[in-house]
Amino acid sequence: MEHITLSGHSGAFRMTAEAKLLLVAYLSDARSAVEQSPDGDETVRDIETSIGDRLRDILDGDASIIDETVITRIIADAGPVQGESSPDSGRVPWLCRVEQGKWFGGLCLGLATRSSLRTDWVRTIAILFLFLTGGLLGIAYLIALIFVPRMETVEQYKAAIAWSKQAVRS
Repeated sequence: MEHITLSGHSGAFRMTAEAKLLLVAYLSDARSAVEQSPDGDETVRDIETSIGDRLRDILDGDASIIDETVITRIIADAGPVQGESSPDSGRVPWLCRVEQGKWFGGLCLGLATRSSLRTDWVRTIAILFLFLTGGLLGIAYLIALIFVPRMETVEQYKAAIAWSKQAVRS
């Protein structure tokens, strides 16, 4: 019989050696999967707390020791831990400036890429609105150049958008 302590729980959990090996392997795989994420440590703590809550419920019932079948069921319910697969490991902003192929700043190119419109149409509409607003759009454009993040290529931005949409679906 072995004992293991988990984050968020003050006491140790009694379990068989096989159950402890399964749990330690699962948590080790979880750490490896999220080690590049800035929130990786917090994610592993949350997983440990969740598993500990389930184990506490089982031990508060009529079980006195946790065996490998219980751990296997808990791990299966939790599922595999997957790290972020984005090269930047971050959320994709709604709008980016695109450097390759830009005319002035790359905002119209980024907006065209994001909205799947032709770049020349977006640029034409932007120039039209620049005159219709008496230059206010130009001021907003210059302010946006300061705050909107930039991407190097249209392909890089399209890949980031596709990754973001896929991550939202799963």
